[in-house]
Amino acid sequence: MNGTALQGLLPLVVLFLATTAPAQNRPWCDSGLSRSAPQTSTASELKEKLREAINTPDPMGNRLLPISLSITLSGTVQLNSVHEEHDEDITFCLKLDQQSQQHLQQELGDAHDLPTEIHMEIVPYALDRSGNAVFPGWKEGKKDRVLFDGEPVRINTMGWSPEFDNLSGRDKRLDGKHIQVTGSLVVDPHESLRTSQTGSRCGPQGCLELHPVGVITLLNDSERQ
Repeated sequence: MNGTALQGLLPLVVLFLATTAPAQNRPWCDSGLSRSAPQTSTASELKEKLREAINTPDPMGNRLLPISLSITLSGTVQLNSVHEEHDEDITFCLKLDQQSQQHLQQELGDAHDLPTEIHMEIVPYALDRSGNAVFPGWKEGKKDRVLFDGEPVRINTMGWSPEFDNLSGRDKRLDGKHIQVTGSLVVDPHESLRTSQTGSRCGPQGCLELHPVGVITLLNDSERQ
C-alpha cells in the first residue's frame, strides 16, 4: 500500500477510535455510598426474593444488600454508560432529577450524602429452582420480560453498545434519554473493592443500584423536573 492510500485511511482510523473509545473506557457510575444505607420495611421481602433467584448468570442473593423492594426514579441516562456486562446484564448510569433525589432521600429516612447518580442493571433472567421467574429479565418470554413503555423490552446487543429497539426513529441508543425506572434498590458491596487505580468512584460502602430493573418508561422533556 502506497503513502497516498495510507493517508486516505488515517482519518477513518482516527474516527473509528474516537467513536469506540468512549464505550471501552466509560466512566463508572458515581453511585458510591460513604455510609451504610438504612433498610426499608420491604427489605426482608426483597432479601428473600434475591435468595430465591438462584438460576441467573450472576446470583444476587449472597452479594446484594437489600434496601427497598421497589422504587421508581427518573433522570437522564449518562452518555456512553450503556453496556452489556460479561454476565449479560445490561447496565447504565442514571443522573437523577432533583425530584427523584428528594424521593430517594425520603425513602432512606432522610439520609444525607446520597449519590445523585444510580447504577442500573437489567438482568437477562432470574429464576428459582423450578424455573419460575422471580424478577423480570430482558431475555425472558414476553410474560416475564422487563417492560419498556408498557411493552416487553427488545434489546439488540450485536453492536458496540446495546440498542433498545422499542425506541422509535433511527436512534435506538438509550444514552441521553430522559427516562423513569422502577426496580429494586440495593447496595452492591463488591464494587467497594474497586480502587482509585481502576478509576472507580464507588464509596467505601459499595454502589447504590436499582438491581434488577423491572420497568423503563420514556419521558418527554416537558416532564423533566
